[in-house]
This record gives sequence, structure tokens and C-alpha cells, in this order.
Amino acid sequence: MKKIFSIILLFSLLPTSNLYSEIILLECNSQGIDVGRAFKIDTTNKIVDDKFPFQKSPNDKIVRTVSYTQKDNLSLNATFIEFDLNTLKGKMIKAEGINLKTSEVFLKMNRDESFDLIPRLKIVQDFSLNCKKNSQKYDQSKVNQVFNCIDKINNSIVKISVLKEIDKDNLIISVLFPDEDEIIYHGLNLANQIMMFDYHPTDKIVMYQTVYKDLNLGKYKYVLISMSIDAKTIKFLDENPSSITGYPKKDINNLKIDLKKESELSKFYRDLYLELGKRNIEYEKYELICD
Repeated sequence: MKKIFSIILLFSLLPTSNLYSEIILLECNSQGIDVGRAFKIDTTNKIVDDKFPFQKSPNDKIVRTVSYTQKDNLSLNATFIEFDLNTLKGKMIKAEGINLKTSEVFLKMNRDESFDLIPRLKIVQDFSLNCKKNSQKYDQSKVNQVFNCIDKINNSIVKISVLKEIDKDNLIISVLFPDEDEIIYHGLNLANQIMMFDYHPTDKIVMYQTVYKDLNLGKYKYVLISMSIDAKTIKFLDENPSSITGYPKKDINNLKIDLKKESELSKFYRDLYLELGKRNIEYEKYELICD
């Protein structure tokens, strides 16, 4: 096992402005750890990853966006992203405590001025980002893609296949390890990346799997990271099973997909991995190059 001293970012975010009328893809890392995906910035429609609108910023070189999650009936949590398109530097701030009872809060949110709320919020995490432009053509369609990922040490292949597109954000993916049954997963469809989550109660671990394009190598990478979890987390996951993940491939046509549940589970898994940035947690990493 290793100890992690930084964070794996699992968010879909970023923005820009009128001086750059194009779609920009950025590959980013935080404290040397690769985010493992490209962020899509659509400057014409002023939206990020086709879902996060731009926020107001000081000038055309600074781009901002924000995403919200419901904390309870009266408050929100938020993730703020800011980028300088000239320096390709940025920051991500995860904050809590947006009070929905306050009229000024609604006014700021409606005016795309949510960044003005940061000083009054509880900051949970604050990270600097370093990015570089990805010159490759943006292509979010991944149906029928197959990644054969080579394990040279064990002289074997891990096969990842995109079987079905549920909608533009959600996929059904199969993973086949040597000498095991081919298992299907709920997958997130991101720019130049697919992402999956799972857990193993017997081993007391959760697993994060992703396939993404490594710009330096010019090839795809498969990364599997497992981290230890406690009894409370196991209990939650036991009581809230995925409607997709873990089923044999032969059962794909019989699935009753609950996308609301899958979205909630994906958020839960992402929040678990963000804990890696708060404290030292034991984890193991498995990384392969794919054809």
C-alpha cells in the first residue's frame, strides 16, 4: 500500500470568453497528479462540458464556472473553477454553506456572480491547477470503442468496452480481466475519458477506474485506484446498490436502469476520493497502456 499526499480530481468543469471563439480542451493536474481527462470549454455557447455555464469574470482572459450540490433543504455546497487562458493556471475551490434563505445569494446566483459568495463560505478544499491545451479534436461519442490494455508483468490483457450510451453523460461499460467473468459498469462519459466506480465489501475497498488519453504518450491509459473504506461506507453502499455495476454482460438487456440512483452514487464515490486530499489514506494504483 502507498500513502497519498495530494488529490485525485474527479470533476467536470471549466470556462472562457469571447476573445477565443472556439472549443478548447485542457489537460490539467493538481500538485503533480494528473486529472486524467480533458475539460471542454465552448466559448461560443459559453458553457463547459456541455452543462456548466460561464460565470462573470474580471476580464476576457479569466474564465470561471461553478457547480452546485444540495446539502439540505436550506443550503448548497459548491465547486468553483477559475482559469487564466493566457498562463493556463487555475484553481479549484470546494466550499460549503450557501444559504438559500438569503435573498442576496439568489441575486448573485441569478446574475452569474456566485464567485462573490466565496469569502463568506466554509472552504473545504483549495487547489491550484496547471494545464496545457489538447490540440486533438473533441469527440465525446465513445460507443463501440474497445481498449485492450496490456499488463506486461503478467503477460495478459484487460479489455474495456463501451457497450451502450444511455445518454450523452452516461454509458454502460464492460471490463474483462483475465480468468474472470466480463462485468458491466455504469460509466461517466467525459471529454477524452470514461470513468467507473465500484466497491468490494469483503476487502473493504472502493475502486476508481478510468481510461483517458495521455498527451505525452499519445496513447490511452487505464488506471485503477483502490482505497480503504470503513464500515459506515460499506453499509451505505450495501443499502444503495448500483442498478448497473456488477452485473454479468449477458444480463445487459434485462437491466432496469435507475439514472437518478447512478448519479447519486457517482457523487458519493467522487466525494470519497476527495477525502484523499484531506488526509493520508492508504491506496493502491494499477496502471496500463492501451492499444
